[in-house]
Amino acid sequence: MARQIRTDQDAIEWLAENHPGIAICETGRGQFTSEIRECRRCGGSGIFHWISMGRRVAGGCFGCGGRNTEKLIHTRVLKRARQLRNNETARLRKEKKSRDRVAANTASANALFEDSGLLRFDAFIAKAYPSEEAADGAREGRDRHALNILQDLDRKAQTWGSISENQIALYSKLANQITDAIESGEASAEAKVATPEGRHEITGKIISIKHSDGEWGITCRMTIKVETDAGIWIGNGTLPRKVYGQFDGDTENLVGRTITLTATIERSDRDDAFGFLKRPGKAMLATEGGAGCSSPQLKSAPGSAPEGTRR
Repeated sequence: MARQIRTDQDAIEWLAENHPGIAICETGRGQFTSEIRECRRCGGSGIFHWISMGRRVAGGCFGCGGRNTEKLIHTRVLKRARQLRNNETARLRKEKKSRDRVAANTASANALFEDSGLLRFDAFIAKAYPSEEAADGAREGRDRHALNILQDLDRKAQTWGSISENQIALYSKLANQITDAIESGEASAEAKVATPEGRHEITGKIISIKHSDGEWGITCRMTIKVETDAGIWIGNGTLPRKVYGQFDGDTENLVGRTITLTATIERSDRDDAFGFLKRPGKAMLATEGGAGCSSPQLKSAPGSAPEGTRR
């Protein structure tokens, strides 16, 4: 229960206990506090800003004369003690209300992410990256934009206790993309082999799909990982029209699928383990479970040039 302040003596005792820096002076009219407070016009800076002729100008504060303080303030001890006590009570009540709101929003956000099968941002970072150094590198590297969006969505959920279904879907999509990118990066650390050259039939796993709007309209390109007994190599080329039409342009579910196609492979000048897939055709997707599809392999297409030569 808050202490009652009914008399000047109660006020003096309360001020001495809670605000020992406030001086108290005795006058013929009673007891008063004596304080020098910051100027309420300039906030203690000594400079006042105002608008003149549509322009923002600044000059010495006319309230305190640029001295950063107002003149000495005298207030009756009873009035001043009650003011300070009421201000502190209001502050404590506001802080408690804020803590209760944060706790309720946190519980609501945790339940929302748990029901959606997602991890909160901090938990996702801890799971996705093995160390703080790796997480810091990702924030400045390839995944920085996606991570910024994830963090912003997590903050919105924390602030309001919930986010919309579309925002949940975006969070899930970006989290999956980051996870797939990390997995593909780990795969790139595997033993690499030089790509073959010429026209071949190849089987590999689609690791990314990208759309670009160019001079000839929208182009959809895929990146596949081809595994061999000696190692892996990466190929990039246009998604065959047969596959694109089969999914009616909705290619998001293609990542992770196994595809078999015939293409002319041109080895990159910068990376022997990377090749461009020209004129892809005869494409066939494996079923979701991989049934009916043999292990990734490489075959020379009929009439193709021998491996190691260009057509």
